[in-house]
Amino acid sequence: MSFTIDELAVTVDNQSNPIWYINDSGGIWLQPEQEFVAKQISVAKALDWHFDDKEIHLECDDQSLIIPIRKSMCTRCRGKGTMANPSFNGTSIEWWQEHGGPDWKEDLDEYMNGDMYDVECEYNCNGGIAWAMDWQRVIDRYRVYGEESANEWINELNTEIQEWLDSEAEAAAERRYFASFEG
Repeated sequence: MSFTIDELAVTVDNQSNPIWYINDSGGIWLQPEQEFVAKQISVAKALDWHFDDKEIHLECDDQSLIIPIRKSMCTRCRGKGTMANPSFNGTSIEWWQEHGGPDWKEDLDEYMNGDMYDVECEYNCNGGIAWAMDWQRVIDRYRVYGEESANEWINELNTEIQEWLDSEAEAAAERRYFASFEG
């Protein structure tokens, strides 16, 4: 599937930060999770690829790809730098009653409204400041180099993101499969 610059639109997230995305018949979002950018930065650092505060030069399959990045509010922790402890995900009120002792209501209230149980943001943001895709640079490329260049970049980025999402989904499925034998 390929996209054109004409399909690039803008919306905002719940903090009114602009998000550039591509919508193709019901919503293919090109804006990735910030986890994608964070992991690409980790790979770039580990393999000593060029990385600065404007872009990542990713080398894969003997091809280089420039991933445009910008600093933004972290979407995982919403700029807080910490997040609710995922080990409590899926716990019920009954669990808090059974395991919380006589102060279970206060503990539950602290978990729901406080930060005593919070852990560092899993996206490794810096105090709520994270890296995100800079789709404005794709738009700027359209203005400078023309539609064909921008369309090519959009499709390269989309392919990289989709392949990464597929590999993450496959790895998660394998973890679940092998965990079923352990428990």
